[in-house]
Amino acid sequence: MNNTSFADEAIAYFTLAEKFLSLVQSSTHMIVTTKNSLWITTTHDACTPEGEQEFRETYQWTDTAISIPILFNFYHGIELLLKGYQQLLQIIIKNNFTHHISTLFTNIKEKLSDNHKIIQLLTPYIHDIPQNSIIDKFLQDNNSTIDKWYELLKYPTNKKKNHNLFSHFELKYGGNDALPFWKDIEYTAKELIHTAVNDYNSYTIKDSS
Repeated sequence: MNNTSFADEAIAYFTLAEKFLSLVQSSTHMIVTTKNSLWITTTHDACTPEGEQEFRETYQWTDTAISIPILFNFYHGIELLLKGYQQLLQIIIKNNFTHHISTLFTNIKEKLSDNHKIIQLLTPYIHDIPQNSIIDKFLQDNNSTIDKWYELLKYPTNKKKNHNLFSHFELKYGGNDALPFWKDIEYTAKELIHTAVNDYNSYTIKDSS
């Protein structure tokens, strides 16, 4: 089995993270562009094929339809990005398969300054989630933490014997009021990609000099 370098593994993680975050960026852009209406009206009778098609075209770009997969992709992209940074910074850990992004974030935060852009971008989504924000309310509704994102955004119930249903209400019915949130997600996804690329180039150039 061939050994890969830290830089090779970092770019592999960053490349895959970019796929998920680009999808997030495109999807959130459509939510913002189409205004995320809670009430959908059609110019044709909704019972006709034309009306049904018109409804689907509008509904498909609302948080009601796609907020959960968007946020799953967002946090999965973040997880991959953090694992890429662990490789880039040559952080040796026992378990690189964890989904606990707060642990991954802490690992890289110990190596980077608080004003590093990747730290500033990720802090509001991991360590200091704004109180009463959409994500904060979602976590409160489920009596959970962001480290459970992999379960909360992937399954309808928990894995315990009682199989309690997760509540996704706060993610799905934001309407126009949620547009700033989705704009922030779009911006963050874009900037995470750019920052990771810049950091990769900076670190690899420094190592080769």
